[in-house]
Amino acid sequence: MSIWADIWADIWGPIWAGGAAPSSGQAWRDGVWAVGAWADGAWTQAGDVPVITTLEPANGAVGVDYSFTFEATGDVPITWTVTVGSLPADLSLATNGALTGVPAGTGTTNFTVQAANAQGTDTLACSLVIGTASTGTGADRAAHARPMGRGLLRLVGR
Repeated sequence: MSIWADIWADIWGPIWAGGAAPSSGQAWRDGVWAVGAWADGAWTQAGDVPVITTLEPANGAVGVDYSFTFEATGDVPITWTVTVGSLPADLSLATNGALTGVPAGTGTTNFTVQAANAQGTDTLACSLVIGTASTGTGADRAAHARPMGRGLLRLVGR
């Protein structure tokens, strides 16, 4: 939380809780609008909005099983949908965030996924490249990745 949010809560929270403003609604907390209520001079957050924690999905290859799971923090249940664009042919997104299937064609597909719960939403713009197995994209490259320490990977044999 920022110092300004702390100051705002310390100074204006008790005033608003005393009846000068509505006792429930939204407040800017930790970089997002949070739903909650003022009670006894303190803000009680109703729940956590989803915050997507995964990066864009890894690239894939035609004819190779594809599996990637989007993840988010926040109150459960969190449901996942595609809100802009569409997924590559023969891939599907389950409501639990699992992106699976066997890609049927090559190309780059741009789409946006949304994580939603009762408190709000978060979105992630994605660009997914589907190549041929011989181009070294997707699962083919992952099979040749070796850990280098500190979260780094080195591709070997390619």
